[in-house]
Amino acid sequence: MILTRDLIFFDAETTGVNAATDKIVELSATKLFKTTGTKQTKTWRINPEIEIPKGASDVHGITNEDVVLCPKFKEVAPEVYHFFKDCDLAGFNSDEFDIPLMLSEFKRAGFSFLDWEHETIDVLKLHRKKNPNTLSALYKIYTGEELENAHNANNDVVATETILSHILDIHFEKTTTSSEIANLIQGDKKKYDIAGKLYLNKENIVCWNFGKFIDKPINHDIGFLNWVLAKDFPEQTKELLKEIINK
Repeated sequence: MILTRDLIFFDAETTGVNAATDKIVELSATKLFKTTGTKQTKTWRINPEIEIPKGASDVHGITNEDVVLCPKFKEVAPEVYHFFKDCDLAGFNSDEFDIPLMLSEFKRAGFSFLDWEHETIDVLKLHRKKNPNTLSALYKIYTGEELENAHNANNDVVATETILSHILDIHFEKTTTSSEIANLIQGDKKKYDIAGKLYLNKENIVCWNFGKFIDKPINHDIGFLNWVLAKDFPEQTKELLKEIINK
Protein backbone atom coordinates (compact mmCIF):
# COMPACT_ATOMS: atom_id res chain seq x y z
CA MET A 1 0.00 0.00 0.00
CA ILE A 2 1.37 3.41 -0.99
CA LEU A 3 0.75 5.90 1.78
CA THR A 4 -0.87 9.24 1.02
CA ARG A 5 0.16 10.54 4.46
CA ASP A 6 1.79 9.11 7.56
CA LEU A 7 -0.55 6.40 8.84
CA ILE A 8 -1.45 5.77 12.47
CA PHE A 9 -2.73 2.41 13.65
CA PHE A 10 -4.42 2.92 17.01
CA ASP A 11 -6.63 1.28 19.62
CA ALA A 12 -8.24 2.45 22.86
CA GLU A 13 -9.09 0.44 25.96
CA THR A 14 -12.03 2.02 27.73
CA THR A 15 -14.46 2.09 30.65
CA GLY A 16 -17.24 0.75 28.41
CA VAL A 17 -18.70 0.60 24.93
CA ASN A 18 -20.53 3.93 24.66
CA ALA A 19 -18.39 6.20 22.49
CA ALA A 20 -20.21 9.31 23.69
CA THR A 21 -19.92 8.85 27.44
CA ASP A 22 -17.24 6.26 28.22
CA LYS A 23 -13.59 7.19 28.77
CA ILE A 24 -10.19 5.99 27.61
CA VAL A 25 -7.99 4.16 30.12
CA GLU A 26 -5.25 3.22 27.67
CA LEU A 27 -4.43 4.48 24.19
CA SER A 28 -1.79 2.96 21.95
CA ALA A 29 -0.75 4.24 18.53
CA THR A 30 1.88 3.22 15.99
CA LYS A 31 2.82 5.78 13.34
CA LEU A 32 4.03 4.45 9.99
CA PHE A 33 6.05 7.20 8.31
CA LYS A 34 5.35 7.71 4.62
CA THR A 35 8.84 8.84 3.62
CA THR A 36 10.98 6.31 5.50
CA GLY A 37 8.71 3.33 6.17
CA THR A 38 9.86 3.39 9.79
CA LYS A 39 7.53 3.16 12.79
CA GLN A 40 7.11 4.90 16.12
CA THR A 41 4.84 3.61 18.87
CA LYS A 42 3.45 5.47 21.86
CA THR A 43 1.15 4.26 24.63
CA TRP A 44 -0.66 6.40 27.18
CA ARG A 45 -2.20 5.00 30.39
CA ILE A 46 -4.94 7.42 31.46
CA ASN A 47 -6.99 8.16 34.56
CA PRO A 48 -10.57 8.30 33.20
CA GLU A 49 -11.85 10.23 36.24
CA ILE A 50 -14.72 7.76 36.50
CA GLU A 51 -14.86 4.24 37.87
CA ILE A 52 -13.74 1.42 35.59
CA PRO A 53 -16.50 -1.22 35.82
CA LYS A 54 -15.40 -4.75 36.68
CA GLY A 55 -16.75 -5.98 33.34
CA ALA A 56 -14.41 -3.63 31.49
CA SER A 57 -11.44 -4.56 33.71
CA ASP A 58 -12.14 -8.23 33.03
CA VAL A 59 -11.70 -7.50 29.31
CA HIS A 60 -8.54 -5.38 29.27
CA GLY A 61 -7.05 -6.09 32.70
CA ILE A 62 -6.79 -2.43 33.74
CA THR A 63 -8.24 -1.63 37.17
CA ASN A 64 -9.03 1.57 39.03
CA GLU A 65 -5.90 1.07 41.14
CA ASP A 66 -3.78 0.88 37.98
CA VAL A 67 -4.77 4.36 36.79
CA VAL A 68 -5.24 6.33 40.00
CA LEU A 69 -1.86 8.10 39.60
CA CYS A 70 -1.99 8.34 35.80
CA PRO A 71 -2.55 11.65 33.98
CA LYS A 72 -6.05 12.67 32.92
CA PHE A 73 -6.90 12.80 29.22
CA LYS A 74 -6.89 16.61 29.19
CA GLU A 75 -3.29 16.47 30.43
CA VAL A 76 -2.08 14.20 27.63
CA ALA A 77 -4.37 15.67 24.93
CA PRO A 78 -1.72 18.07 23.51
CA GLU A 79 0.83 15.26 23.12
CA VAL A 80 -1.74 12.88 21.60
CA TYR A 81 -2.95 15.55 19.20
CA HIS A 82 0.60 16.36 18.07
CA PHE A 83 1.33 12.66 17.47
CA PHE A 84 -1.84 12.13 15.42
CA LYS A 85 -1.84 15.46 13.56
CA ASP A 86 -1.73 15.35 9.73
CA CYS A 87 -1.96 11.54 9.69
CA ASP A 88 -4.47 9.11 8.28
CA LEU A 89 -5.98 6.72 10.83
CA ALA A 90 -6.40 2.94 10.79
CA GLY A 91 -8.11 0.77 13.37
CA PHE A 92 -10.47 -2.15 13.93
CA ASN A 93 -14.09 -0.98 14.10
CA SER A 94 -12.55 2.47 14.53
CA ASP A 95 -15.13 4.34 12.45
CA GLU A 96 -17.90 3.09 14.72
CA PHE A 97 -16.18 3.33 18.10
CA ASP A 98 -12.58 4.45 18.56
CA ILE A 99 -12.72 7.62 16.44
CA PRO A 100 -16.06 8.86 17.86
CA LEU A 101 -14.65 8.12 21.31
CA MET A 102 -11.53 10.17 20.59
CA LEU A 103 -13.65 13.04 19.29
CA SER A 104 -15.66 12.98 22.54
CA GLU A 105 -12.54 12.89 24.72
CA PHE A 106 -10.90 15.78 22.89
CA LYS A 107 -14.09 17.85 23.03
CA ARG A 108 -14.34 17.36 26.79
CA ALA A 109 -10.70 18.39 27.06
CA GLY A 110 -11.37 21.58 25.08
CA PHE A 111 -9.48 20.49 21.96
CA SER A 112 -10.42 19.89 18.35
CA PHE A 113 -9.46 16.58 16.75
CA LEU A 114 -9.19 15.49 13.13
CA ASP A 115 -9.22 19.16 12.11
CA TRP A 116 -6.85 18.30 9.27
CA GLU A 117 -7.33 16.59 5.92
CA HIS A 118 -7.34 12.85 6.54
CA GLU A 119 -8.65 9.43 5.56
CA THR A 120 -9.72 6.59 7.84
CA ILE A 121 -9.18 2.88 7.18
CA ASP A 122 -11.45 0.71 9.28
CA VAL A 123 -9.98 -2.79 8.95
CA LEU A 124 -13.25 -4.44 9.99
CA LYS A 125 -15.13 -2.62 7.22
CA LEU A 126 -12.40 -3.52 4.73
CA HIS A 127 -12.60 -7.18 5.74
CA ARG A 128 -16.37 -7.18 5.27
CA LYS A 129 -16.03 -5.45 1.92
CA LYS A 130 -13.56 -8.04 0.59
CA ASN A 131 -15.11 -10.99 2.41
CA PRO A 132 -18.86 -10.51 2.28
CA ASN A 133 -20.74 -12.47 4.91
CA THR A 134 -23.24 -13.91 2.49
CA LEU A 135 -24.39 -17.47 2.89
CA SER A 136 -22.54 -18.46 -0.29
CA ALA A 137 -19.30 -16.81 0.85
CA LEU A 138 -19.38 -18.41 4.30
CA TYR A 139 -20.24 -21.79 2.81
CA LYS A 140 -17.11 -21.65 0.66
CA ILE A 141 -14.93 -20.50 3.57
CA TYR A 142 -16.02 -23.41 5.78
CA THR A 143 -16.39 -26.16 3.18
CA GLY A 144 -14.08 -25.08 0.37
CA GLU A 145 -16.91 -25.69 -2.09
CA GLU A 146 -19.25 -23.47 -4.09
CA LEU A 147 -22.85 -23.35 -2.91
CA GLU A 148 -24.95 -24.66 -5.79
CA ASN A 149 -28.29 -23.00 -6.48
CA ALA A 150 -27.98 -20.36 -3.80
CA HIS A 151 -31.30 -18.73 -2.87
CA ASN A 152 -33.10 -22.00 -3.38
CA ALA A 153 -34.82 -22.26 0.00
CA ASN A 154 -33.96 -25.89 0.71
CA ASN A 155 -30.34 -25.51 -0.43
CA ASP A 156 -29.95 -22.44 1.80
CA VAL A 157 -31.34 -24.38 4.77
CA VAL A 158 -28.83 -27.20 4.19
CA ALA A 159 -25.99 -24.70 3.78
CA THR A 160 -26.91 -22.92 7.01
CA GLU A 161 -26.93 -26.20 8.92
CA THR A 162 -23.57 -27.15 7.38
CA ILE A 163 -21.95 -23.83 8.34
CA LEU A 164 -23.22 -24.10 11.92
CA SER A 165 -21.87 -27.64 12.15
CA HIS A 166 -18.40 -26.47 11.04
CA ILE A 167 -18.41 -23.53 13.50
CA LEU A 168 -19.42 -25.81 16.37
CA ASP A 169 -16.72 -28.37 15.51
CA ILE A 170 -14.02 -25.69 15.38
CA HIS A 171 -14.93 -23.45 18.31
CA PHE A 172 -17.09 -25.37 20.79
CA GLU A 173 -17.17 -28.47 22.95
CA LYS A 174 -19.56 -31.27 22.06
CA THR A 175 -21.47 -30.57 25.30
CA THR A 176 -22.26 -26.93 24.43
CA THR A 177 -26.02 -26.35 24.43
CA SER A 178 -28.07 -24.33 21.96
CA SER A 179 -29.08 -22.00 24.80
CA GLU A 180 -25.42 -21.34 25.56
CA ILE A 181 -24.79 -20.50 21.89
CA ALA A 182 -27.75 -18.09 21.81
CA ASN A 183 -26.60 -16.39 25.02
CA LEU A 184 -23.07 -16.03 23.64
CA ILE A 185 -24.39 -14.28 20.53
CA GLN A 186 -26.41 -11.85 22.64
CA GLY A 187 -23.62 -11.11 25.11
CA ASP A 188 -24.51 -8.75 27.95
CA LYS A 189 -27.43 -7.32 25.96
CA LYS A 190 -30.21 -9.86 26.31
CA LYS A 191 -32.48 -9.42 23.31
CA TYR A 192 -35.95 -8.24 24.28
CA ASP A 193 -37.55 -8.15 20.84
CA ILE A 194 -36.95 -10.32 17.80
CA ALA A 195 -35.44 -7.49 15.73
CA GLY A 196 -32.93 -6.64 18.48
CA LYS A 197 -33.98 -2.99 18.75
CA LEU A 198 -34.49 -3.44 22.50
CA TYR A 199 -32.51 -5.30 25.13
CA LEU A 200 -32.53 -6.05 28.84
CA ASN A 201 -29.57 -4.67 30.80
CA LYS A 202 -28.11 -6.26 33.92
CA GLU A 203 -30.78 -4.56 36.05
CA ASN A 204 -33.51 -6.05 33.82
CA ILE A 205 -34.39 -2.61 32.46
CA VAL A 206 -35.46 -2.46 28.81
CA CYS A 207 -33.03 -0.22 26.89
CA TRP A 208 -32.59 1.00 23.34
CA ASN A 209 -30.11 -0.94 21.22
CA PHE A 210 -29.84 1.69 18.47
CA GLY A 211 -30.08 5.40 17.77
CA LYS A 212 -28.98 8.47 19.71
CA PHE A 213 -30.25 7.03 23.01
CA ILE A 214 -28.56 3.65 22.67
CA ASP A 215 -28.05 1.97 26.07
CA LYS A 216 -30.57 4.35 27.67
CA PRO A 217 -33.87 3.08 29.17
CA ILE A 218 -36.73 3.34 26.70
CA ASN A 219 -38.46 5.96 28.85
CA HIS A 220 -35.34 8.16 28.90
CA ASP A 221 -36.80 10.38 26.17
CA ILE A 222 -40.53 10.15 25.48
CA GLY A 223 -40.15 12.07 22.23
CA PHE A 224 -37.84 9.40 20.82
CA LEU A 225 -40.16 6.65 22.05
CA ASN A 226 -43.14 8.25 20.30
CA TRP A 227 -41.07 8.71 17.15
CA VAL A 228 -40.27 4.97 17.06
CA LEU A 229 -43.93 4.11 17.57
CA ALA A 230 -44.91 6.36 14.66
CA LYS A 231 -42.28 5.07 12.23
CA ASP A 232 -41.91 1.89 10.19
CA PHE A 233 -40.32 -0.31 12.84
CA PRO A 234 -41.20 -4.00 13.32
CA GLU A 235 -44.69 -4.43 14.72
CA GLN A 236 -43.53 -6.78 17.46
CA THR A 237 -41.06 -4.16 18.68
CA LYS A 238 -43.77 -1.51 18.81
CA GLU A 239 -46.22 -3.83 20.53
CA LEU A 240 -43.69 -4.58 23.27
CA LEU A 241 -43.02 -0.86 23.71
CA LYS A 242 -46.74 -0.21 24.09
CA GLU A 243 -47.04 -2.99 26.67
CA ILE A 244 -44.21 -1.50 28.71
CA ILE A 245 -45.46 2.08 28.73
CA ASN A 246 -49.03 1.00 29.48
CA LYS A 247 -48.08 -1.00 32.56
